[in-house]
Amino acid sequence: MNAPAQNPAVAEQREQLFFALHRLIQNAGVHMDNNRLLLECADDFVGAVRDNAGEDGGVTIQLSRGRFYLNGEKLLYRRSAGYFVHKLIEDFEKIGFHGLRFLASTTVSPTSEILAVIRLLCEAPRQAKPLEWLAEQLLDLDYEWLDLLQRAEAQSAEGARLNKERSMHSYSGALASLKNVVGRGRSGRPTGSRAALAIVRDMVDVIIEDDSALLALSTLRDYDDYTFVHSVNVAIHAIRLGKQIGLSEDSLILLGLCGLFHDLGKCSVPPHILNKPGKLTDEEWESVRRHPVDSACHILKLEISHELSSKILMAPLEHHLKYDHTGYPRTPRDSPISLFGRILAIVDVFDAITSPRAYRLEAMSPDRAIELMGKDMGAGFDPILLKVFINSLGVFPVGTLLALDDGRLGLVKDRPENPDEWRPHLLLLRKEASGSYARGDIIDLAEKDPVTENYRYRIAQSMHPATLGIQPASLLCADDEPS
Repeated sequence: MNAPAQNPAVAEQREQLFFALHRLIQNAGVHMDNNRLLLECADDFVGAVRDNAGEDGGVTIQLSRGRFYLNGEKLLYRRSAGYFVHKLIEDFEKIGFHGLRFLASTTVSPTSEILAVIRLLCEAPRQAKPLEWLAEQLLDLDYEWLDLLQRAEAQSAEGARLNKERSMHSYSGALASLKNVVGRGRSGRPTGSRAALAIVRDMVDVIIEDDSALLALSTLRDYDDYTFVHSVNVAIHAIRLGKQIGLSEDSLILLGLCGLFHDLGKCSVPPHILNKPGKLTDEEWESVRRHPVDSACHILKLEISHELSSKILMAPLEHHLKYDHTGYPRTPRDSPISLFGRILAIVDVFDAITSPRAYRLEAMSPDRAIELMGKDMGAGFDPILLKVFINSLGVFPVGTLLALDDGRLGLVKDRPENPDEWRPHLLLLRKEASGSYARGDIIDLAEKDPVTENYRYRIAQSMHPATLGIQPASLLCADDEPS
């Protein structure tokens, strides 16, 4: 995977902080406070905090989805540093906490206080409830130079902002690279895919780290630019589904390219046919049904290696074939459809039926879409992959418009953190004088009345945002404060 460039000296300095913390924890487990080696480790750690201090003079270490973040930025480290970084991740995960904030005063704090905290980190995993125990112990110590981050804090505003910016860059870059490929192909010019490959690599990296912003962006619906937006959305959902079933990063990149290029053949279909509001004639329908084959032909014309084209060719050809081979293009083959082809078949239909089109102005709400697709399990779709896809989206997928029984409207903002809970967070909407909608408060639909233990909020119905002219992506990806 390509990673953002970083000054080698800065990278080594950042690594040193984690190495110093790892070494301090290891030695605190076997030595008394007056041990010379342990005292040297404490000094090294304090020095590393000083060297890596942010603008406020402090250092924030966060753990999210198995990756470390230092002052809101993902830790990039050399292979040689992998052992102690992974060991620290294991130590943090055993406790279950999300991060620590070392304030500027850490560098002038007594060594005895620093060692007391480190010993708590060593003891916490042996407790029945490590995180609760650690929080209580730190509260009793009341050291002013240290904060234990709660989950909401660990998802720092800066980290969320960076993830959102990177996600938007990936989305817009994917759109631009796809348009470039199609434009050059239509004009007969040589068509490379280096930019698309780089963008898909970045999309994979973002989705592995935190897919929330890209998932919100995948709710984008553009009537005039449907084919391009649809292809990017398909790539996002395909990568997410591939991640859910444990595909390697290299496989996710290939799968993302398949999604991005799966509808290249539609550039050979006349626009008046693609956008025809009425029923297609047999001849027009045959033109549409040829697009998977045309997509494969366009991929073969890309200026890429034979090895790469052979790996991304089959899925675009198969994405309308259906699990039971009753789709198109009709072939005499009876061998199973490829894994990538089965994935594309699911995510392509989901995005398609939740998008308004000229021939279907009333798009289906995301929750109704997955309900409908569930009825075609085993015939149109691979049943196991479809179950994984539905579970990853939740009962009410991100971007679903919900009406509460008190008349308020809101967009599903994210998936519930608790896998046993189906009620997500809801971004309430305020109707402006202009008739458009603005961001309101965020509520938790799983919240219960402490007296009656009934849910505070009752869902009246689900709707597609397009019915009210709402573009979910523009509201979900705006600043987190209500407008």
